[in-house]
Amino acid sequence: MLIYDEETLARSRRLIQSDPVVGRGWADFAEKMESRDAAWVREVRQRIASLRERWLTYGGSKLFTLGNEVRMLAKEAQNLAFYARMTDSRKAEALAAGLITLLSEEDRWVYQSGGGRQSDLWTADIGLRLASAYDAVRHACSAEERRQIEQMLYEKAYLPLYEDWLHPVKKIHALDTMGHNWWIVCVSAAGLLLLALDGRVPHAGEALHTITEGIREWFAYPGNVLQNKQANFGADGDYVETMGYLDYALGNFLVFEAAYRRRTGDAKLGESEVLRQIPDVYLETIYWKRAQNGDKGSETNPESKPLSEPAERQSERGKGQVGTFHFGDEGDRTLHAYVWLRLADMQRRGDMLGLFADIKGEPSEAAEFAFYPEHLPVQPPVSSEKEGIAVLGHSGYGFVRWQSGGEQVVLAVKTGESWNHNHLDVGTFILTVGGRTFVDDSGHCAYSKPLYNAYYRQSSAHNVVLFNGHGQPPALIEEGTKFPGSVPDWLDTPGYRYLLADCTGPYAGAYRRFYRHFVCVDGAMILIDDLQARESGTFEWLLHMPAGMKIEQGRAEPSLSMERAEMKLQVLHPYPETKEYVSEQGYLNSFSRGTGLEDVFPEADYAKIRSASEDGRIKFLSVFLLPGSEEEEWTVERLTGTAGSDAEPSESSDSAIGDGMQAISLKRADGGRIELMLNRRADGRVMHDNSHAGFGVWETDAFLTVLFYEKDGSLGRIALHNGSYLKREGRCLFSSLLKGSAALDYREGVRAATSLSADAWCYFALDRDPNEECEAEGLRFDFDSGMWKRKMQAGRSEFRLDEKNALDS
Repeated sequence: MLIYDEETLARSRRLIQSDPVVGRGWADFAEKMESRDAAWVREVRQRIASLRERWLTYGGSKLFTLGNEVRMLAKEAQNLAFYARMTDSRKAEALAAGLITLLSEEDRWVYQSGGGRQSDLWTADIGLRLASAYDAVRHACSAEERRQIEQMLYEKAYLPLYEDWLHPVKKIHALDTMGHNWWIVCVSAAGLLLLALDGRVPHAGEALHTITEGIREWFAYPGNVLQNKQANFGADGDYVETMGYLDYALGNFLVFEAAYRRRTGDAKLGESEVLRQIPDVYLETIYWKRAQNGDKGSETNPESKPLSEPAERQSERGKGQVGTFHFGDEGDRTLHAYVWLRLADMQRRGDMLGLFADIKGEPSEAAEFAFYPEHLPVQPPVSSEKEGIAVLGHSGYGFVRWQSGGEQVVLAVKTGESWNHNHLDVGTFILTVGGRTFVDDSGHCAYSKPLYNAYYRQSSAHNVVLFNGHGQPPALIEEGTKFPGSVPDWLDTPGYRYLLADCTGPYAGAYRRFYRHFVCVDGAMILIDDLQARESGTFEWLLHMPAGMKIEQGRAEPSLSMERAEMKLQVLHPYPETKEYVSEQGYLNSFSRGTGLEDVFPEADYAKIRSASEDGRIKFLSVFLLPGSEEEEWTVERLTGTAGSDAEPSESSDSAIGDGMQAISLKRADGGRIELMLNRRADGRVMHDNSHAGFGVWETDAFLTVLFYEKDGSLGRIALHNGSYLKREGRCLFSSLLKGSAALDYREGVRAATSLSADAWCYFALDRDPNEECEAEGLRFDFDSGMWKRKMQAGRSEFRLDEKNALDS
């Protein structure tokens, strides 16, 4: 047996007895399988005939509906066959064999033909599932039944799949065209079919070699310049398509890999470096989610209703404490949840088992029972206490986790490419606080619906900045992205986190510069958008929230807000100074086929903040006051006054604002404050010009400077980004020959952290005796400047001196 061999069956039986979760799942599964009978088969036959007639009458997407029904029934044949093997049920054997025969009456299993293909994803899924079912019940079939079924599987599934996607003479696609999820799904199905047909495939040994070597090439595929095609996987194991399509891409592969390992004893196909890294990718792209009970508007909140089914059914399964960042076409994450089980078992990852337990709950289908790991304790897949920054460079994702007001805040930023299932959304972000989503992504709807292309895939459905009403060129969805977005810089220190998103490439038709700087601190997230268009025009800064977004007029100028379960997010825009707030109707995540809700598109208003620019340059500076801290604790103001003039700076600041500067202050009720300075001279307008700027007692060439003052007025922390020095009253606090990011924390000694593009000697003002022996610690005193210097490594590097000047790096 390929999948449901005696070892697998024995393990499943043990788990049913020993694991309450598996036992409950089996009880429901067995009841469902026992309910199948001859009357059910007649209903199935009538339903297929009716759907076929609808397609012949109306055409169009009705073919997809027919194909999806056949694909679902192929899975049901797989379930019946597994149940028959587990229970020795002759009735289930006969039903499985009969269902295989019934589905073979389709002329062919192709429901999305085109481009000369003779097979598609439906061919692959139907073929793999029926091959698995047949392999389990073939012993109960007569010789003639076996001949007919095997001939049918060969002609309708294996041959078109192998010839379309692998045959060196007959194939019409390369990895550079359809070599994303389509290719691996189809080729893996061909592999399982070959093994199941047991000698009926001519030259099976060579064909199997072609399949396995092709799969290795797919995992290693490096991309193609002329096709605008990106590599399938990055150095961290992150996949070029969405996380839901990573599930799908691995679904058929892991079934084939298990069968191949069992048949040949070769485990190398499932032990690649990419597969080893993928569980960590899964666990970075989720967040801890608080139960949504009591939230206003939760009836249309995509967190409480996943694409697959309504909230009341979801609550019957998993714990519901894991949310997924649904960028692009995420799909129903439960459909291929057995992938998480297989990875959990292969790599003994209790956290992957925890992911399944929380999102899916109990096993409910053959593949889930067959892959459920034994003797593996469940571990939480995500923590509400986790902090730090994770960047998945190839897919262009950045995740920032920090604590604010006793709550966990998670920021997810998406850059990367825009093609196919990745929407025109480079630069968009999602923000959760205390397990609740306050800034959201619109998600998607069923692909056949007009709103899919008209709204969900477009830039206006995402948290980006439009220019003259336009975002990314719509053609990128088909053509691919020549210059993907990226996360080129970040700094991760206790109490201060910074992330830079470069979104320029995918907006090349509109922008010369599109950089988003995210500054994350206790109580606030500050977003600085540095934008340069190709001409004068109007910028539109977009923000999408779950239902309940308001434009408040009660302040000196408008602001945005949203409340959830007595938690409030406030969003202020100190810059630009001249702007207009507009509310537009948008949509939330819709529902997939099979729910009966695919024509429901929950509505939610979103905000546009418009501002015109005569020279095509603008800086949006947005302050997100986070829930968990009382709003009254914060006062946000623009800092005014010009260095060298008679104008006075803000009373709360020692920073008079010089020419080319924009600055704000966030003041707390206890007297502590944050000042943020934006140096417009450092925005690249003359690349070789010095960007030196002064503001009050401060001087720097950095684009962005952040200053933290304690409640007694003392300077507690500083940070600079894209800068090489920072001086206060003539004293240099930091210097390097290379512009980069740096943060210094003066509380409880000194903690210094840098983010650099290359190794560089950095100079720090430290309160330390220059006569101390310290070369072994990497610190040297520079008598000429009176500063200490240390060679900081490329990427992220840091050291700490405690109050006794002991160094810890």
